[in-house]
Amino acid sequence: MLPASELAKEQERLRKSGIPKEYQEKIGQFLSDGRLAGLSNDRLYFYAIRLRQIASLMPDSFLSPSVDDVKALISRLMDGKIGRMIKGWNKSGTYSD
Repeated sequence: MLPASELAKEQERLRKSGIPKEYQEKIGQFLSDGRLAGLSNDRLYFYAIRLRQIASLMPDSFLSPSVDDVKALISRLMDGKIGRMIKGWNKSGTYSD
């Protein structure tokens, strides 16, 4: 289980990022709601990282993206390093499509 200090470090990374304050506040609210709902620190950490990454990739439309914004985000994720990680790990130890 992930120690609470790791989640706190990720929240500090969010505060130090160039992401607009409004987005930071919404992510913080989401994490607080998740904590109140009983989500584990591991799950909250996962969400914190992913939301920070998405907010940095969608600086103008994070809170209300259009269908085209989401398509562009997915395309960008699948083309980059993050995209390779999303595709999945197979039994041979390499990433698969």
